Amino acid sequence: MRIKTPQEITLMREGGHLLSRALAAVVEAVRPGRTLRELDAIGERVIREGGGEPSFKGYQSRPQDMPFPSTVCISV
Repeated sequence: MRIKTPQEITLMREGGHLLSRALAAVVEAVRPGRTLRELDAIGERVIREGGGEPSFKGYQSRPQDMPFPSTVCISV
């Protein structure tokens, strides 16, 4: 394990705050009839407007795997 630098810790903290804002926006938007696609778009918008990039979207553990299709991982 490598010890994080103060700059890396700052970036991790900022990322955590951005994630918190995105999740809060998604939770606030939940209501009957709202689709998972709409909630995903809200989360992605908050992340991108905050200068971030969704880490799940497009993720592939192996090249032959289908990329993860969304920003947030939600199920009902």
